[in-house]
Amino acid sequence: MKKFFVLLGVLFIMQTLFLIADSAKDTVWKMRTHNVINLEFEPDGNLLLIHGQSNGSDNRRGIIIINTSGDTIKQIYNSEGLEFSEHGGQGMWDAHFSQDGRYLVAFWEYEDVNLSKGMLEIFESETWKSIKKIEVPGDVFSLLGSSVLLSPDNNTIVGTTQDGFYFYNALSGALIKHLQIIVDNKNVMPVYSLYSKDGNHIYFTSSDGKLRFLNTQTFEVDYSYNSGYGNLALSRNGRMIAFKTGLSGKAAQVMNVETKEIIQSIPGFATSVRGITFSPDNQYLAVVFEYAGNLNIYNIQNGDSIYNYTTVPPGFALVGVSISSDQKYIVSTSGNLYLYRFLPTTGVIDNPFSEEIIYPNPATNLVNIRFNLIIPGFTNIIIYDNTGREAKQVFQGYLEVGEQNIKSDIRGLKAGNYFIKVSAPETDISFKLIINK
Repeated sequence: MKKFFVLLGVLFIMQTLFLIADSAKDTVWKMRTHNVINLEFEPDGNLLLIHGQSNGSDNRRGIIIINTSGDTIKQIYNSEGLEFSEHGGQGMWDAHFSQDGRYLVAFWEYEDVNLSKGMLEIFESETWKSIKKIEVPGDVFSLLGSSVLLSPDNNTIVGTTQDGFYFYNALSGALIKHLQIIVDNKNVMPVYSLYSKDGNHIYFTSSDGKLRFLNTQTFEVDYSYNSGYGNLALSRNGRMIAFKTGLSGKAAQVMNVETKEIIQSIPGFATSVRGITFSPDNQYLAVVFEYAGNLNIYNIQNGDSIYNYTTVPPGFALVGVSISSDQKYIVSTSGNLYLYRFLPTTGVIDNPFSEEIIYPNPATNLVNIRFNLIIPGFTNIIIYDNTGREAKQVFQGYLEVGEQNIKSDIRGLKAGNYFIKVSAPETDISFKLIINK
C-alpha cells in the first residue's frame, strides 16, 4: 500500500511537471496583479485593460492599462477624490474600451453622506483624461454589480444596474431614458450586456436566464431566447454573439444575430464558464472554464476543441479572456495575469494564420493585412476607394517567402467601402475593406 501511494505521488509530480513544461511553450509571461473582475484588449491595438480590486481591498477597485511587454501604462484607482465606504464593496464595478478604441468608460459606486451613489465616467484613451461624469441613481443594493456601455457612435452611454438601463447623452449628460424590463409583473435584472455593431440593439442576458435583444430606437425587447445566463461576446464582424447557456450539457452557444440560428454549441457545464471571446478573424471562440482552470479554443465552423491552455494548477480559477487584435496573444487571469501565445504553432494543430485575410473588418484605426508569398520579391500594397482611386499607399518593398502581416494606419481615411490590392510575383490578391468612424 505504501508503494502504491508513493507511485501516486510520483505520477502527480510527473503530471505537474508535464503541465509546467507544456505551458512554457504557450506562456509569454505571467505577472501578479490585483484581483481582476474583467479584462480586454483595445479593439485595434495591443493595450490591455484590466479592472478589479487592488491588493485585496474591496474599496479600491480600479483600472490598470498594460502593454504586451508587461509594462504598466496607466493606473486609475480613484476618480479625482471619490469617497469609498470603509466597509468595502464600493469602487469601480465595470470598465470597457469603446468599439473604436477612442474612449474608456467606467462605472463607479461611491459614498456621499453615508449613501451609495453611481457615476459613469468617460476617459480619452490617448491621454487617459477624464472628459465626462454622469451621476446614476441607486443605492448600495441596486448598484451591486453595475455595468457600463458606450454606443458604437460614442453618442450614448448606458449605465446598467439592478433597476434596469439608464441611457444618457454622452456629450450633455442628459438622461434619455430609464428602462426597466418587466416580465409577468416582475423586474428582470440585466446580468451581462453589450451593444450590437450597428448600435440598433443591446444584447443582454438576464436574471431569469434568457438572452434578449433590446431595440435602442423603440426601447422594446424584440427578441428573446430561452437560455442566456451570463457572459456574452460579440464577433468582430458583428454577425455572431456567444453566450453562457443554462441548457443541460451545453456550456456556451454561438448565435447568428440576423437569423437567430444557433450555429454552434460548446459542450460542458455552464456554471464553470467565466469568460468568452471571439478571435478577431471570427473563426475561433475562446472559453474559460473557471473550476477546471482551462482555457479552450474552439473552431466555430465545426465546434472542435483545437487547443487547450493548461498552465493553471488545479484549484486555481481562471477568470476572463481576450485576444489581441493582431491575434498574437490571448490573456486570462487567476490572480496571476497570464499572457499566452494565441494558438501556438508548436501545438498539434495546423497554423491558422496561413490563410489570406484582413482584420479587423470593419476597421476604424488600424487594419492588418495577412497573406502568404509563394516566392520572394517586390511587393506593392495599395488601398483604393470604391471609385477605383488610390486612397493610401500601404507598403512598397521587398518581402521574403512566407506568411506576411502588414499593418496600416487608416485613421486618415473617411468611412466607407474600400479595396486593398496586394501585388507581388505570382501573387495578386484583393480584399474588400469597410471603414467605420
